[in-house]
Amino acid sequence: MKSNQHVKQSLQDAPETGDASDHIYMSIDELAPETEENAKAVAYWKSLPRAPGQVPLKSDCDILELTEGLPRCLVLDLAGPKNWPIRMMGTDLILYFGLDATGMNGYDLYAIEDRDQVAERLGILCERKAILYTKVRVRDSDGATIDTEWVFLPLADKNGKIDRLLTSITPLNKEIEPHNFEMDGTMEKRRLLKIIFASD
Repeated sequence: MKSNQHVKQSLQDAPETGDASDHIYMSIDELAPETEENAKAVAYWKSLPRAPGQVPLKSDCDILELTEGLPRCLVLDLAGPKNWPIRMMGTDLILYFGLDATGMNGYDLYAIEDRDQVAERLGILCERKAILYTKVRVRDSDGATIDTEWVFLPLADKNGKIDRLLTSITPLNKEIEPHNFEMDGTMEKRRLLKIIFASD
């Protein structure tokens, strides 16, 4: 395992990307999110029982244990390639997105031109049994830009099939209070900066 200093440096040095095919791969031990909330979410996921090369079971995951990070968590099921029902949406995320998307299909919330690329990334997550880390730049309702950090943590059913994601979404600008970000998927409002898959 690499030192914490090296781990953080490797994540910081990962190149920015706007191309969904430009994926970066690293080990789970190398993944060190920049925000405390996302680091705690990853640490919690890693603390759950799991066999080598597998992901934790959703039955072992109690999202309430995240406590302080709960307002920035999103839980969705992977019911099909284009069917991702949202089971729970944290209160901060409701403010960020401007709506409570609980019960909605997460696939439909992405801009039409982005949906296939997002589905492709979730397909890689399931195939590699990997954590998906992304960094996204968005524009808020006042026209200001902010970088946000996303971690998608896979969970499996009793047969080992990944069918749920615990997602933590956190702004990198700590001085920013929750308010409506215009996540409409347009290139002017949203820019994908990094895509990282972390697996055993």
